[in-house]
Amino acid sequence: MIKSTAVKALQVMLVMMIASPMMAQSNGLENTFFESGKIKVVMGVAVIIFAGIAIYLFRLDKKINQLEKEIHDEKN
Repeated sequence: MIKSTAVKALQVMLVMMIASPMMAQSNGLENTFFESGKIKVVMGVAVIIFAGIAIYLFRLDKKINQLEKEIHDEKN
């Protein structure tokens, strides 16, 4: 059950990341990043943060599953 919840959460975050740029309107700050070539840095930082959150969620899910297994084994 926890795995399906984690997968659903990641799917929602992915859809939000894909859909957000489509709805965004162009503004001065965005143009500044594109013109100066810093958009790659901004996107790199965003990818690193997203990857860190994803890794954290997967490790947390693994630990929770291990604890659930230990609790189940102790009851039997």
